[in-house]
Parts: sequence; C-alpha cells; structure tokens
Amino acid sequence: MTPIKASLLTVLFILATAAIGGVVLIRRGFRATSEPSGLERLVARSVRNLAIPRTAQRGTNPLKASAENLQAGRELFLTQCANCHGVDGGSKTPMGRNLYPRVPDLHSPETQGLSDGAIYYIIANGVQLTGMPAWGSPHQPPEKIWQLVLFVRSLRSLSPTEQTEQSALSSARRLPFGWLRHSHQAGCRMERGM
Repeated sequence: MTPIKASLLTVLFILATAAIGGVVLIRRGFRATSEPSGLERLVARSVRNLAIPRTAQRGTNPLKASAENLQAGRELFLTQCANCHGVDGGSKTPMGRNLYPRVPDLHSPETQGLSDGAIYYIIANGVQLTGMPAWGSPHQPPEKIWQLVLFVRSLRSLSPTEQTEQSALSSARRLPFGWLRHSHQAGCRMERGM
C-alpha cells in the first residue's frame, strides 16, 4: 500500500470515528445527569494526569503528618472541600453526584495513587472543565494546601458517629443562608450554595 493510500485511509477512519462519536453524543445529549462511561473516566483521568507538570508530580510534602497539621488540613477540608467531596471524602453529596464529571472519591486507588505533588497541584490550580476550583494563591498559602494534602492522605471510611460529628463541624463552619466560599481565578467572591 502506498503512503498516500495509507494516509487517506487513516484520515477517513478518523473522520468516520468522529462522525459516529458525534451521532452518539447528539442522540444521548449533553447533560450532567448522565453517568460518564468507563472510557470517558479513563480519558479524563489520563488527560488530567498529563496536565500535571512533571516537576509538580515529583513534589514531596515539606510538612510532617503532625496532629496540628492534620487538624488544620481537616478544618480546611470541612470548610472548602466537604460540600463536593463529603465530610468523609467519599463524594456522596448532592453537589458531588451532580457535577460532570463526577467528583472523585478521595479514598479511591486512583486518587490515593497520585503523588503528594500531584494532589497539591490539583488543589492549588484546579482542574479545567470540571467543578474543581483553584484553591492556590491568592486564596491559600502553600502551607495550607500541603496541610490539605496530608488530610487527604489520612482519609479513611468514617463510622456513623464520626460522620455525624464531621457533618456537624462542617455545617457550623459554613456561612449562613446556604452561602459558601468559592474560589475564582479572578479573585474570591461569595456565591450562593446549591
């Protein structure tokens, strides 16, 4: 087969695949209530991982897992992360279940398998085309984000009593009338919670 024929067949195959994919998407529709397919989850996770610079992936947490750092990370998590990720990190919240793609379970091997530097990068810079905001500068100093990394590493399934305690602490730290803190690249502002 000549190189021109091979190139033409490759282009035709790509166009046919794109056309079939387009038809499937149009028939299915674009909605956040759809459950992402396994392929979508794999591609999204792969693209996210590729978007994290190698230098960030190799980053190590400069903080020790002391009681003080874990407590500070827990408090930050409850005020800034629990709305989507849940008080136990399991992401079984109305917000977490209704974002597309879904909010990841922080206990999962896919999350716990990330390096400390990768988790730091995701928290600090957010993830485009998802609901994950950037919590880095000017919103949080690096030390606070490293404390969050320590807390994410410490997550485990909570007992019902611990879950109730975490929920009470989380609710007490939210602002009144359903308002919550939310970060934007242009700067902090308040937005109505869902």
